[in-house]
Amino acid sequence: MIQELIAELNLTEKVIIHPAQDLPGLVACYKNADVVVMIPASDGTPVSGSEVMLARRPLVIGPLRYDEDIFTTETCWQTEAFTPEALAETLYTIYTTDQQQLKTVTDKAFAASYAHADYEKEVRKIEALYLGMLEKG
Repeated sequence: MIQELIAELNLTEKVIIHPAQDLPGLVACYKNADVVVMIPASDGTPVSGSEVMLARRPLVIGPLRYDEDIFTTETCWQTEAFTPEALAETLYTIYTTDQQQLKTVTDKAFAASYAHADYEKEVRKIEALYLGMLEKG
């Protein structure tokens, strides 16, 4: 569906759909991106969002509540709504922000992700939920 929309909008020269990546490939994609957009319908603390921050790239997230130690107005951009217009407005903001300010935000994002993102801790939380469900049932 997304590829059809890209073709309909004559964006095939501008949009790249990457195949599934291993971690080094994903990091390379992040490092080569101007901006990374992650707007799932629901999420907890998106590990991939933290990875983008560690790659020092601008990150756009959707209008959900995320881990407030990491995802703040000082570390990423958040859309106002789940609409194309809200995404366009957020991207416009990023692309019209001066380079020094972008660097300030991505440096703060790196620091927040490095200090607070703990993949092992998050996996242990998920594991405890699954174990609890198994015990009940």
